[in-house]
Amino acid sequence: MPLRIHGLSLRSVPLIINCNGQELFRATGFFWQWENGRTFLVSNWHVFAGCHHITKKAPVEHGSGTPEEIAYPRFINSNDLHERMWDAVSLKDTDGCNIWFQHHFHGSAVDVAAIEVPTKNDKGFLQPIEDYSVERKSTPRYEMTSPLSIVGFPISRRPTGFFPIWIQATVASEMDISYDGKRAFLVDALTSTGMSGSPVFSPPNCKETEDWTFAGIYSGRIIENKVELPLGVVWNRELIYDTILCKSVGVF
Repeated sequence: MPLRIHGLSLRSVPLIINCNGQELFRATGFFWQWENGRTFLVSNWHVFAGCHHITKKAPVEHGSGTPEEIAYPRFINSNDLHERMWDAVSLKDTDGCNIWFQHHFHGSAVDVAAIEVPTKNDKGFLQPIEDYSVERKSTPRYEMTSPLSIVGFPISRRPTGFFPIWIQATVASEMDISYDGKRAFLVDALTSTGMSGSPVFSPPNCKETEDWTFAGIYSGRIIENKVELPLGVVWNRELIYDTILCKSVGVF
């Protein structure tokens, strides 16, 4: 019997961030298709930088290590979605400078970053989060408590293999009120380590649509008085478009 796999479960990928050939930590990412067949691996700024998304400090368990490489899986056979092969991309050039890039204007204040990867090579092919569109699409305006799904990899040993876990969330802040002055909003969700960089979707009929809608990228839970709250930050999808657009036209 053929596998019955939700299409969006093929869009979210586990990431392993390495330093000197050793694993530093794990996260989640996805691929963004651009014009002329170009593909970008997208995750959070703090994932590429190897630090906490709020404190911007490297965890003690990382020691003096900083991210040098990100490993991610590629599909091998479109007829067997269990078959994957790990690939990797270096985060630095031969001079030790970062190849990955951040938002052109807000920098690390917007928790979005990306790096270009081969769309297809001898290790397989990729599934973008959605087909390329020249149109700059913005995150829909959701009503309070609207349901969303955060699709990522919260368990490091990945008991579901290369298929992500869907965490249910609800919109927890007004869409017209920015988060910390940026284009982001809060969600009520029980997420955990490893979900950083996960794509966030709204279900059909949430915005009177017949299909799932990509809403943005999940960052992490906020901290208040040194306590992590069950509230996480989702960065609007247009920030990803803006980041890649400016890189592709040479703004920075």
